[in-house]
Amino acid sequence: MNALLRSVALAAQRRFAGFDPWICEALHVDIPSQLQPVFLVGAPRTGSTLLFQLLAQHYRLTYISNLMALAPRYMVRLSLRWPGLCSGYRGGLRESRFGYLPGLLSPNEAGRLMRDWFDGDNYPTTADMVRATVAALAGIADGPLVLKNQTNTLRLDNIRHVFSDARMLHLRRDMRFTAQSLILARRRLLGSAEHWWSVAPPGYESVLDREPLYQVLWQVEQLEELGLLACLAKPDASLVVDYDRLCIEPARTLERIAAKFELAARDTSPPALQPAEVAKLPAAEWDRLIDIHREHFAASEQRRIERARVLDR
Repeated sequence: MNALLRSVALAAQRRFAGFDPWICEALHVDIPSQLQPVFLVGAPRTGSTLLFQLLAQHYRLTYISNLMALAPRYMVRLSLRWPGLCSGYRGGLRESRFGYLPGLLSPNEAGRLMRDWFDGDNYPTTADMVRATVAALAGIADGPLVLKNQTNTLRLDNIRHVFSDARMLHLRRDMRFTAQSLILARRRLLGSAEHWWSVAPPGYESVLDREPLYQVLWQVEQLEELGLLACLAKPDASLVVDYDRLCIEPARTLERIAAKFELAARDTSPPALQPAEVAKLPAAEWDRLIDIHREHFAASEQRRIERARVLDR
């Protein structure tokens, strides 16, 4: 999204923020277990936008589209009038720009909305309104609201306060390739690998004096750990998915997710995917990343993989 469109979008979000008065009718509606929201958590640059699109295309679920994110105050009544705003995504797989997908009907990360719902001191007082909004949207599409915003990985305590039965979908990826993608994003968006980019886990200040390759590996490790802990806390309502496996076996992986979260399939089949795990950094820099990973992060990554296996039982 270019700077002008972004400024217009942010102005619209500010102008039309808040909750739709229509949801007051759903304030005391219980959300059935199969319609409890699903939060896609973990580190950025793990393929979460790809997975988000695949789920929205191939299963009956609810998502917040770009148009809905522009006018949160009216998104429930707009979706009642045009259910295609929040479900039935048919845009095809699109290349995202760091989480943003073009098109008014495309799924949106809803960053501003997630801050309004779960950050700061407001979320306890607005919890009923948030639950009513989610209940209304899930009812319109007859499918759970799936929310993909990796900063939610830092909001899990607040999310559990609002949705005690929330479900977690954790997408993990080989740390080395996630870290590589973060370094490339820093350079592309900020002009230098020296500047921090994206989700900042608690304590990130303690690694700002380390080299950028160490910083991004540490960033991934912290967010992977938080995502896994959230899943292990409620294993019956959580799932860990591997990015490599998604690319190699997309149909089987999606079926596994659908079975866990009781998602009804639509009449489409997932496309073949190409694994993207290739070294893109200069050779010397890639070798340095491998060395740092081996010395400081490989053992803990392997332990997380082993701990996640209990979720497959």
